[in-house]
Amino acid sequence: MNDRLRGRYPFEKTLQQVKQILAELPLSVRKLFRVIDRSVMDSIHSDPAATLAITGVQGISFNNSADGPELRAGKGGAHGYFPDFKEIRTGFVAMGAGLNKGAVFPEIGLEDVAPLIAKLLGLELKQADGVFYPGMLMPAKKQN
Repeated sequence: MNDRLRGRYPFEKTLQQVKQILAELPLSVRKLFRVIDRSVMDSIHSDPAATLAITGVQGISFNNSADGPELRAGKGGAHGYFPDFKEIRTGFVAMGAGLNKGAVFPEIGLEDVAPLIAKLLGLELKQADGVFYPGMLMPAKKQN
């Protein structure tokens, strides 16, 4: 491991032990989740303090109860999915003063909501990961 990574992951021995424990689980359990490496997490701007992530495969969620199985069939909303399949996406619906009635955007990210709210409130958002989509707001009325 190079020096840059050594400073980033001060608990490398523990990380390797966790990976080993996960790898030694029965195949019937390992097939229900995926381990997401830090390089993949970096590509979607995940929490930089996390060294790895575990995601349930489609249709499987994690149980945070002290009783019952750790993994179970997922139904309805659940947290802990890696955002790489469309079935976990949800809609965004907004209405109110200033919004362009009937505007449809096939896909926006959660990070795109902040620039929209800033525009509606007339605030300058100096730094944001999201973008403001033209057409979300009503066109400005022409002054005579």
